[in-house]
Amino acid sequence: DTLDDDQLIFRGIVDHQNPDANVTLEAAIANIHEIQRIEHERSQRVEAEIAALQNRLIAITNNIASLQTCLQATRNEFALVLINIFFLI
Repeated sequence: DTLDDDQLIFRGIVDHQNPDANVTLEAAIANIHEIQRIEHERSQRVEAEIAALQNRLIAITNNIASLQTCLQATRNEFALVLINIFFLI
């Protein structure tokens, strides 16, 4: 049973006051470690979601650029149609 520095310090303090409190203290430390693990997993999920959203934003930006190119091409074609109509009249 290896203890990290925090546990050794707390155990040393608690041992002199109330040996039964070690169980509660160790449970509290275990809870803190579990909370840290859960928070780490959450932060990884959030980072993955942010990366996915950034990729979606890039795709949307690329689609907008493509639509702008198509719109400009359509405008150019429409202008040519108008010019042809003008010369036919």
